[in-house]
This record gives sequence, C-alpha cells and structure tokens, in this order.
Amino acid sequence: PTKSGNALARLEKEGKLDCIITGNIYEIAQQCGCRNVINLHGSIYKNWCPHCHKEYSLDYIITSRRTPLCESCMSPVRPQVLLFGEMVDNQVITRAAREVQKADVLLVLGTNLKTNLCSQLVQYYEGTKLILVNAAPHYADRYADLLINERVDDTLEKIIKELG
Repeated sequence: PTKSGNALARLEKEGKLDCIITGNIYEIAQQCGCRNVINLHGSIYKNWCPHCHKEYSLDYIITSRRTPLCESCMSPVRPQVLLFGEMVDNQVITRAAREVQKADVLLVLGTNLKTNLCSQLVQYYEGTKLILVNAAPHYADRYADLLINERVDDTLEKIIKELG
C-alpha cells in the first residue's frame, strides 16, 4: 500500500470517488481497499493459460523453476498484463470510457493529457471540471480546468485535509 493508494481508498469510502482507472499492474489501489478499479494494463496477480484458460496464482509463477507451464495442457502460462505492442482489451477500454463519460469531475493523476490512453479516454469526458495533478509540467496542461504541478501523494493528502 502507498500513501496515494490509501488516500484514494479513503476518498472512495467517503463517496467522493466513484472509479479509479489505472495503468498500474500491481493492484496498488485494490491492496489499499479500493473496490471500483479498472486496470487498463491488467494485473500480475492474474495469470492464465492462453490455450485452455486455466487460471494460476502469482505464487505458482514465482515458485516455477522454469517457464511456468499449464498443468493441464503444458502451454506456457502468461500474466494477464499487456505486453509490449498489445492492445488494451476492448471491453476494458469501453468500461473505462463509460466511467469517464459519466464523471462530473475528472481527476487525472500522475500523467499528462497527451499519453496515448489518457488522450483516448479524456475525449469522452463531458463533465464540468478536469483536474490534472502531475509533478512535471507539459504543453497539454492548458487543457485542464485546474492544474496542480506537485507530487500526487502530496496533493491527495492536501485534498483529504481540506475535506476534513
């Protein structure tokens, strides 16, 4: 668990945050207690056989001495994460686009608005305030209604203090 993850979990629990859309493959938000999380790039905790679709735990992968093989069909087991060059699952991106579309306020954390997935999803936003929190300035920052050039964890702590 991280400071940012704990802050997001608290905001979700208090009803101030409806959904988290992340490219993180380590389930940090879920480990902190967040429930409505869309992992665009998958999760290292979910592993499966692409041939017979049998699922495997991360422990099975870690304890394998060689390339982990499916116990049923002997195909290599792979993590349910996007590997270089793979596309985000259409159902996952559709769900994320729907969440963005219904948001009143969109809080974009730790990225700029021109990254590939962010720019794809932001185009569906119809709400009233787009808030961008990113430590590094970027030329696309001008598209945000509110820009905060600080670390995400510091900013989330300030938000929680302000909310009481």
